[in-house]
Amino acid sequence: MKNQLPKITTQQIAQTLQLALIYILFSIPLITVGAATCAAYYVSLKIINKTPEINIFSLFLKSFKLNFVQGTLMWILTAIMLYIVCLFWQNLAQNDYDSFLKLVFAVVISIIAGAFILYSFPSIARYTNKLPILIRNSAVLCIQFYTYTVSLVLKLLVIYFISAFLVKFIPPLFFAAILLLPISTIMLISSVTNKMFRELETPQPTDDAEKSEETTEE
Repeated sequence: MKNQLPKITTQQIAQTLQLALIYILFSIPLITVGAATCAAYYVSLKIINKTPEINIFSLFLKSFKLNFVQGTLMWILTAIMLYIVCLFWQNLAQNDYDSFLKLVFAVVISIIAGAFILYSFPSIARYTNKLPILIRNSAVLCIQFYTYTVSLVLKLLVIYFISAFLVKFIPPLFFAAILLLPISTIMLISSVTNKMFRELETPQPTDDAEKSEETTEE
């Protein structure tokens, strides 16, 4: 069978736009960005799975309160990591990329930071666990589902490149980008992590079960 693209309903579009607005409002105090991001992932997974009769604001607020501490700590760690990555690339640019080892190191820490950001917040939104375990599991997800990760990164790069191109030539689109780009990123990552979580949570058939099925068929 051919893989079909999931059908997006008008209700999902309306819910996503509502989520985008709530997410922006709750992220205005920068310290709350982490908790707001966890809440946005929590709600986005509900939207993607077409959970019936959901109240976007109530679900968002519930997750925001529940994951405030872990989300805030993760946000601080993310900000520190991004700052370090930016410093490395800035240093390389100022020295005209004169050191190959520094370039390799910058690429490596950029990949680590990317993996850290991609799956940490969705993991907090999905599972209840200690922060170090959630961080470790995020790294495991990145490696275990490397094909998903590579595909996801490429899609995000295309989205951000197109957005930057449009904003450069049509400046008024900057305001639309502020509203739509964060939620587009969250929805795309959620659609991928949703598949990962389903695969992890679906029990795999054991050898004994397979043998039992074969015996039954005979």
